[in-house]
Amino acid sequence: MPEAGQLILHLLSRSLNILVSPGGDGSLLAELDSFTPHAREAQKSTPLLLFLIAGSLLVGLVRYTLGHTLANLLTLASLHIHNGREDGGVETPLSRHIVASLRLLYDRDGIRIFCKGLHMAVVYQLAMTAISTLLRFTLFRPEPLRPLARIVSMITLSNLHLSWTRATVLAGHMGRTDRTWGDGSRTWRILVVPAAGHGIASALLEYVSRSLPESATPVWDIPSISALAVLHVFMALVIHSLVLAPLSAWLTMVETSCLDPTKETLVYSKEKKRFLSVSAFFVDCNRPPNFGQFRKHISSRLCFWLLGLHVKKCLVQMILEGSIFAVVGFFV
Repeated sequence: MPEAGQLILHLLSRSLNILVSPGGDGSLLAELDSFTPHAREAQKSTPLLLFLIAGSLLVGLVRYTLGHTLANLLTLASLHIHNGREDGGVETPLSRHIVASLRLLYDRDGIRIFCKGLHMAVVYQLAMTAISTLLRFTLFRPEPLRPLARIVSMITLSNLHLSWTRATVLAGHMGRTDRTWGDGSRTWRILVVPAAGHGIASALLEYVSRSLPESATPVWDIPSISALAVLHVFMALVIHSLVLAPLSAWLTMVETSCLDPTKETLVYSKEKKRFLSVSAFFVDCNRPPNFGQFRKHISSRLCFWLLGLHVKKCLVQMILEGSIFAVVGFFV
C-alpha cells in the first residue's frame, strides 16, 4: 500500500483511539504504549527525541487539564446551577468554554493549573496499576474476570481517589493539615457504591475501546476499519455519554460532599463574580447526597456538556499530536 495510504490509516486509527479514550485519567501504561513507537523512530537523533518527549508531556498536560480538571469543575458548576443558585438553573457554566476557563484559572493559580492534583494522579495511577496487575495474576486470571480487577482496585482506592479530587477542585495548595469530612473508614463506606459504579463504567468503556485497531499497528483493510470505526466509536460514545459521564459526575459529587465546606473551590460564579466554596453546591442536598439526589441533579444537560468537553479535548489532542509527529516524521 502506498505510504500516504498507510499514513491516512494510521491517523484514522489513532484518532478513533483518542475519541473513545476516557477523560484525563487513563492508564499510565496505555500512555506509554502510544509514545513508544514514535520514540523508536526518533531514537537516532537526541534533539528529536527530546522534542518528542517535550511534546508528549505537553499533550499529556493538556489532556489532563481538559479531560480531568475542567470535567470535574464542569460537574460541580452544573450542580450549582441545577440547585437554582444562578439564573434559575439555565445559565451556561464557564467551564464549558475552554479558553475562557483556562484564562480565568491561570489568572487565579498561574501555571500550576495545568498540573492541578497531578502528583496525586501519578500516585493513584501507580497504585491502580499495581493492584490491578496483582489481582489479574491471582484472583482474576481467567480473561472474562479481568475487568473485575479494575473495579475492585477502584473500590479499594476510593479514599486515594478522593484525595486526588480534593487536590484538583480546591483552590490553593493542599497541605498535610487538610482533612475530609468524617473519618477514613466512614468516608470509604460512603464512596464504595459510586466508586463501584465508576469502575464498572470505566471497565465497560475500556472493553469497547480495546476492540478498536491499535494506532501503532499497520492496518491494511480499509472497509473493515470503516465498519469497525462506525460501530465501536458509536458504542463508545454512547457508553461515555450515558454511562461513564453520569457515574463519574456522581462520584465527583459525593467526593466533594466529603470535603471541608468552608474551603474555596476553583468553580467560578459569573453572577457572584467569585470562586465558590464547597458548601455552595449542597444547599439543597444532603451530605453525602443519596442516589435519589444523584438522579435529580445529574441531568442529561450535564452529560451533553461533558461529551462536548470530551470532543473538544480530543480535537485539541489530535491537532497537537499531528503537529508533533509531523515534525518527527519530517526529520526521521
